[in-house]
Amino acid sequence: FLLCISVAFSLFAVLFPWVLQLIRGADMFKTPLTAGAMVYAFVLHTGAAFMGSAIGALFHPRLVRDRRPGVLVSLGIMLIGFTAPGIVRLFPFAQFVIWLFPPVSRASTLLAGQDYFTPGVAGTLLLQYAVYGLVFSAVRIVSLSKRKFP
Repeated sequence: FLLCISVAFSLFAVLFPWVLQLIRGADMFKTPLTAGAMVYAFVLHTGAAFMGSAIGALFHPRLVRDRRPGVLVSLGIMLIGFTAPGIVRLFPFAQFVIWLFPPVSRASTLLAGQDYFTPGVAGTLLLQYAVYGLVFSAVRIVSLSKRKFP
């Protein structure tokens, strides 16, 4: 189910800029928008959305009774994931625990200064997103089964 939602939102996130480019003209992006770039963007968006939805699912109402703290903790986890390089720069000892948080900031670090997606970078990011998403999903499934929910 989480993967279906991820694919739907990723499809929108990739097709929307393409439609805008068709309407406004070809000067919207620095480089020409290619089908390969759209495929890489779709795959990376899907991986990131799956990881994010898996994190959000950790705070399922059957696991966290009060939704407000669950939403706040989920947002905090994603915020730390986005700002991880800055946190490590300010607090170098944080690098020993920052790997526990989702690698959302890795995309901007690895893709900075590049005009095109490369298979190596896209594959690395997708693998990291998939591993984190699967681990968070496994933690949720184990937690739900311990609480006697299927």
